Amino acid sequence: MGYNDTRDTLSLYHQGTGGLDELRQHLSDEVLYGFARVDKYKVLITYMNEQVSGVRRARALVHGRIVGGQFEHDLQISASSDGELSETAVRARLRQVVGDSDAAPAAETPAGPDDEEEEVPDEEPAASTPEPAAEPASAPAAPPPSNPPPSAPTTSAADAPSAAAHRSPPVSNGSGGSAAHARVAVTAVAPEVQEDRAKIEAEARRRQMEEAERLRREQLQKKMLQAEKSAKGDQLSGYITVQGGDCYFWKRRYFVLKGKTMFLYRDEADKLPVSSLDMGGTIQSVVDAQEEVLIPNSFKVGLKGIAEPYYFYADSKEQKDAAMHGIQKCA
Repeated sequence: MGYNDTRDTLSLYHQGTGGLDELRQHLSDEVLYGFARVDKYKVLITYMNEQVSGVRRARALVHGRIVGGQFEHDLQISASSDGELSETAVRARLRQVVGDSDAAPAAETPAGPDDEEEEVPDEEPAASTPEPAAEPASAPAAPPPSNPPPSAPTTSAADAPSAAAHRSPPVSNGSGGSAAHARVAVTAVAPEVQEDRAKIEAEARRRQMEEAERLRREQLQKKMLQAEKSAKGDQLSGYITVQGGDCYFWKRRYFVLKGKTMFLYRDEADKLPVSSLDMGGTIQSVVDAQEEVLIPNSFKVGLKGIAEPYYFYADSKEQKDAAMHGIQKCA
């Protein structure tokens, strides 16, 4: 579904039974809403191409909640490229949300012992050819076969190739058998090597994230100390919902406007903010935004050096006016 050159009216563009593959074929450079089934799960999709402006993204996120209320769904996701809507990517999101192994791709299901034994002849055709079974006497070191018990059924020469394909290959003096064994060994070791490599990479990422978080905290603490000195006890605080910067989702935050810096906290009880906005000498405009985002008590702040403005909305008109006035004083 899409807006079809309207502002707040959705129209049905296409429907079909081809699943995610068919849905990706109908993506375009606009805001779209899609609904698809992946196995037994219903997935609601908000697609926003990277070329979509921040204003249209904000409006789409608000409308996405309304659309989500109209369609029963197990997962609601946002995407900006067709790669995020691939079968593998969506199944991975499903596994994170519902924790159901049924949502995993079939290729990721570990094979049982019988399957691994049957795959060896497929990877090495020479191991399944009937020549070794038809000429067992060519290996002089092979021990003579033991007599089967009276009750055991005998295997005919015609059945020998089939039977050989379902049992472990015998030790061979030729290079073909050694190559097959080497491939089997590599196949068995590869998952362990991949697991070790994944652990090393995960540990490196964890250390990198910890270092980045430590530097972020130090910078925020320095900004807070500087703001304390310049504020002279004058500050404005309260709850507000904000969207902007690198995030296109609305987030409710507790803000403290101290000096010419706005600090944003997850909660009033938090001692360290999650982010900050330096507004001293960077404000270009502070204007009402209700007509753009269709949310009451909303406004936007344009900052120098930042292409997209920051959008805010308050719980009441009084809180909105107080926040706008406090931000305008920083200009």
